[in-house]
Amino acid sequence: MGAYEDTIAYLAGLEVSVGWDLKLERMREALARRGHPEAAFPALHVAGTNGKGSTAAMLDAVLRAAGYRTGLYTSPHLVDFAERIRIDGCTIPRSTVVALVTELRADLAAAGIALTHFEFATLLACEWFRQIGVDVGVIEVGLGGRLDATNLVRPIVSCITSIGHDHEAYLGHDLAAIAGEKAGILKPRVPLALGPTPPEAEAVIRRRAAEVNVAVTRAGVDARLEESPGGFRFCGPGVVWEGLRLGLQGGFQRDNASVALTALALVGDRLPCGSEAVRQGLATVVWPGRLARLRERPLVLLDGAHNPEGIEALAAELPALVGGRRVMLVFAVMADKAWQAMLRTLVPQIAAAIVTHVGRRGLAPDALAAALAGRVPVDPIGDARAALRAALSRAGADDVVLVGWYRSAPMRGGMGRWACALAFALSVTPALGADASGGEVQVLSGTDAASAVTVRARPEVRIEDRTPGAKPPTGPRGPASTGETFTDEVLLFLRDFSVPRAAAIDVGDSLVSTVRLSPEVGGTLVSVFVRQPVTYTVSRPSAIGDVRIELRGRSRPLTVVTGPRGQPRVTRPKQVGEGEIAVDAESLSYDQEANTLTARGGVTLKRGDTTLTADEVVYDRTRGIAEARGHVVLTDPQATMEGDFAHLNLDDESGWFDNATADLQPSGYTVRGTRIEKQGGPLYSVARGVFTTCRCGGLEGPSWSIAGAQTDVKVQGWGLVQSATFRVKDVPVFWLPYLPFPAGTNRESGFLMPRLGYSNRRGFQYEQPFFWAISKSTDATVAVDVETAARVGLLGEYRYFLSRQAHGSFGGAYYNEQIRGTSQGTVTTTGEPADVPENRFVVTGHHVQPFYWKSLFFLDLFAVSDDQLLREVDTFAISTRQDVTLRSTRFTTSQTGVIKSWSTGLARVETVYHQDLIDPQDLTLQKLPRVEAEHAKAFLDDHLVGGVSGETVDYQREDGYDGLRADFGPSLFLPFHLGRALNGSLSGGLRETAYHLTDREQVAFVVPDDPNIARHFSTAPQQPRLDTDRMQEVAEVRGRTGTEFDRVFDFRHFGLEKVKHTIEPEVRYFFVPAVGRPIFDTRLPACSTLAARGQRTQPGSNCDATLFSEGYLFDERDAVNQRNFFSYGVTSRLLGRGASTAEIAAREEEG
Repeated sequence: MGAYEDTIAYLAGLEVSVGWDLKLERMREALARRGHPEAAFPALHVAGTNGKGSTAAMLDAVLRAAGYRTGLYTSPHLVDFAERIRIDGCTIPRSTVVALVTELRADLAAAGIALTHFEFATLLACEWFRQIGVDVGVIEVGLGGRLDATNLVRPIVSCITSIGHDHEAYLGHDLAAIAGEKAGILKPRVPLALGPTPPEAEAVIRRRAAEVNVAVTRAGVDARLEESPGGFRFCGPGVVWEGLRLGLQGGFQRDNASVALTALALVGDRLPCGSEAVRQGLATVVWPGRLARLRERPLVLLDGAHNPEGIEALAAELPALVGGRRVMLVFAVMADKAWQAMLRTLVPQIAAAIVTHVGRRGLAPDALAAALAGRVPVDPIGDARAALRAALSRAGADDVVLVGWYRSAPMRGGMGRWACALAFALSVTPALGADASGGEVQVLSGTDAASAVTVRARPEVRIEDRTPGAKPPTGPRGPASTGETFTDEVLLFLRDFSVPRAAAIDVGDSLVSTVRLSPEVGGTLVSVFVRQPVTYTVSRPSAIGDVRIELRGRSRPLTVVTGPRGQPRVTRPKQVGEGEIAVDAESLSYDQEANTLTARGGVTLKRGDTTLTADEVVYDRTRGIAEARGHVVLTDPQATMEGDFAHLNLDDESGWFDNATADLQPSGYTVRGTRIEKQGGPLYSVARGVFTTCRCGGLEGPSWSIAGAQTDVKVQGWGLVQSATFRVKDVPVFWLPYLPFPAGTNRESGFLMPRLGYSNRRGFQYEQPFFWAISKSTDATVAVDVETAARVGLLGEYRYFLSRQAHGSFGGAYYNEQIRGTSQGTVTTTGEPADVPENRFVVTGHHVQPFYWKSLFFLDLFAVSDDQLLREVDTFAISTRQDVTLRSTRFTTSQTGVIKSWSTGLARVETVYHQDLIDPQDLTLQKLPRVEAEHAKAFLDDHLVGGVSGETVDYQREDGYDGLRADFGPSLFLPFHLGRALNGSLSGGLRETAYHLTDREQVAFVVPDDPNIARHFSTAPQQPRLDTDRMQEVAEVRGRTGTEFDRVFDFRHFGLEKVKHTIEPEVRYFFVPAVGRPIFDTRLPACSTLAARGQRTQPGSNCDATLFSEGYLFDERDAVNQRNFFSYGVTSRLLGRGASTAEIAAREEEG
């Protein structure tokens, strides 16, 4: 079981262990301990017997259309717990659920606070809404209202959609008592939008409203939604919205829409919404589970009405939806519901029924069947999936299947089982969760317009940045790549790291919307989809394999206007005009007399195309002057500047930065100086500055830089350095009184910076590249390389980006070694002098494009003229990775094929050719071709995962055994979780492998008696030939179990607020039975014996050596040995988090 499944199991266990204990004391204590996250956002609080979910969805949709960042909290969920909590329509990421629940568990346990399932979920939603920084939260009541966990939010409007009979054991048995519980959400002076309610219920609500001084606006009476020629027309307090259309089906949705619009009208001064936003929101709102059409022939309707009033609304809509068609009902219900009344309403409209069971509190199907006996044909089927399949098989193409999940309480994914069963019956394959993809992804939302995406890979993974315009690394240190994007994604290819299937994670982050992992040939493609233009930095893999992508964008602006008594007030988000200032900060203060705005804490100030972020900004609105302190960053179309302090005139874009760094975009220059002055427009002046185009990062200095007493730069023009010093690795090399340099930003053809060098083996080296900008999507680079003591070369590289799916590059180089004279110093792997050819070459290339049936065609080329080339030649035509990995590689690989992946598997056909740079080429195995496929499927409500994989390879080589190998293997994976004390998993698999050899001569590893003679591979005619056909069976069993002990401590040091310490003991077991594979050990005769016979001797090859070989050993899949391995260990982690805004504010109030 993965971390997310463990977390959901823990939350479900709270329902069983704590149950429904309606009181607010626990929730108050938990919110206070967490620094009151519910106070971080204004809320729209929605209660009611029916319609509150649809109403909440409409409110959220309209507010999002108006440009607000919304948080939506509803219950229960249909399929996944994460559906309950959404930001901007996106569900909370599973990794965030795991991280937050882990943090909250530890913190609450330390305080001795035990919450129910719903209370914990509510606390989780408030925490995430505060972390992301929503503009408004739409909060749906769970049960009742007065004692509901949501009743501690800070609403600016309350809604009661309807009053009916439901949850009578908790709320009362008459409408007046139920209305009293619902009216418990009313807060002093917070207006109420009231939907249609019975007179006795309305009287109770009005009496409570009068007690707490609440103004009641009745939807349908005081505010009306009426039909008009162009759609619906709404008239409410201070608003008239016309041309409205409802995206949700059902006449009852008109009442829900009326309540939602009334609520929006009541908060129009704080959250104004334009007519277009209202029209768009209502028309596009989606709320699964209410008259949802899942199929047309037969028509399949899914509805979640869970009480008599809801069923009556459903029955009123059915005639218009089904006409005269025959209706088959699939029905299940909780035992504590008024199910007899529900059936009485539905029976007149159905022709047959199938009754089934779902959930821990579900009513037995036999009881339902007995109630329907004699009224309609009825069939009890205990398994919900089987019931749905039966209904679909019996229904004709013109019939209607009505599926009802009549429940409202959170029940260990019960509704998820209904939804999954229906999807299964409709032949929709459920996708596995992203946690099964093999690569863990975490997204951390920052508070300073920055976010970070971390992908867990391997320490040795190679990173290729495929984002258009990406800037590759310039050395072995610093970031793997940097760049900026004005498209909607960042593309990284993690070479030599694979995931078994594609996975996508939706993220409710201000910058990141989705992170997608896609398996490709040779690695994994990571796609980070962003909501706005970003700049980003990609780290090199950490010691544990984490690849971190840091993204920085522009925060959503909040416009500041002057309110009563000179207090600043935030209006709704909108596009910022040229002369308009937008400010986003943790705190704002405004001096009306001086017309000065002071913003503190994560400040973002924007005017036109200029964005300023800092810890504190004081803005003089009269003069247009802003003074910023602490982590100051200024971004405009020409540059990004950072410093400790800035004095800026936002009207003419002039000013200065102290101790600053400027990134002049997109020319690529980076400038550092004690003071950088922006003289307006593209003009910059730098005092005692250093500039370079090298983006090495880290602690190492740039490969080259130019320092000067005074530097003046005009972007899109030229720069001039006075008293210039050219430096290599920060070491001065030569001085010039004046040094002009180009500072253009357009992509143009021209000569690039040459490469100069000297070594005792190469002599003087000069490489002069020329860049050719062929078109917007293609370019080329050619170069001449002269090494006075070694070679003369001609190099070239052609790159193209035809589309996001079709792109590639091809390169090559030719070298003439005539001037070399000697190969002294170059040796082979056996220690002998290398035989270097006079003419040498290298060819590289990569191409990918879409293929048939949504597959992907790929081509990779890498070939060299001789085994020593990569050890001697270092040019851009070979690779941007000019390091030890390339120089010590054993093979070059060229391959082509087609790959197709789907949510639970993949299929691949490819041909692979290896060039061996160490051992003889005639012994190198080639795959001509290789076919592979794998698929996984979850069973038993995702408690068991089964998989199957297969591979067929035709291995070919010039000498030694080769032929076909076919491999097939099923596997099972069973995770388990025993409460909070123990977790683990069991897995096992079988594999059957068949061999059919076309050449049976063995290949052996030759170990000479003389240690001075190199060991090597060779054919072994002295050993017996292998059998033509062979079968081999392998089995393996793995097990893991562990637990976790943790404690959270207060730790107000080093910028931290809390520190969590965990101790995680773990035990693992791995077993593979004995595998019978032929192993040979042959002693060659002594050289003296062969000489005595008059035979030719080769010491270490045909005599005075020992041959070792294993039959049928093509790759690591065949190298399976017996294992009976037991391991144990303890992991100790120390995690820290900084103080939240509420905690800082509380501390300031205390101090």
